[in-house]
Amino acid sequence: MTHDLLNPHQRLALTITLRQVEKTLRSILDDLETEERAILFRSKITLPEDKRPQVKELAEAAIQRIAWLARRFELPPEIYDNTATLRGPLALLRSDLYDAHAARLRRYGEVKPELASELDPVLDDLIRLLREITYVSQSHHPEPGDGHSHETL
Repeated sequence: MTHDLLNPHQRLALTITLRQVEKTLRSILDDLETEERAILFRSKITLPEDKRPQVKELAEAAIQRIAWLARRFELPPEIYDNTATLRGPLALLRSDLYDAHAARLRRYGEVKPELASELDPVLDDLIRLLREITYVSQSHHPEPGDGHSHETL
């Protein structure tokens, strides 16, 4: 059995390395297939159109090799619960939104009197929404067997 070819430390090292390679390859494939069009930014790969199919084909072939190795050596998948990772950035963003209120913008120059009534209520609503997302994510407790792994490597 090929599982026996690796000691536990070798198996862990191989699993972690292949997992990182797969994440990077899948990110590349996502970026090649969809150009992210947000409101205030755009994210794209500027690879010429004639090169995209080749890069996609190579990335998919590499992912197939990873799948083969994972099966062959019985490498365990890990399920990442990213719920906790969204809370930290949201707290920082709420703080940034407070600093964007009209009164705080005085540090950059004179603030027109009507700015507060136009800007602050919408900022307050954004802050409330981010707080609500944090609250909802904190109340999330995965049920056993729902696909969330609590194992870490």
